Amino acid sequence: MRQLRRVHKHGSVRKTPMYSYIFEQYRAHQVTGSKHCKQQHELQHIGQTYLCLLQSNTKQQELASLYGRGERSVKDSARLVGLQLPEEK
Repeated sequence: MRQLRRVHKHGSVRKTPMYSYIFEQYRAHQVTGSKHCKQQHELQHIGQTYLCLLQSNTKQQELASLYGRGERSVKDSARLVGLQLPEEK
């Protein structure tokens, strides 16, 4: 939920479909005395998968803002790695 709050910056997180879905899944997979999950760690795996998705999305946005200038020219690419192209006459 913490990661979901970081990603969602507009309004309340509780009103988002993802928040509702996660809580729905959490309630559906709760282990009680009369009900057990099909696989013991299934819910934990699903939660870790969503966390990975949200963290990867955040990291991708950071990288896109850092390097997202689009295509560079050959001259700019050469300068980026410390090379110079020969002068054209």
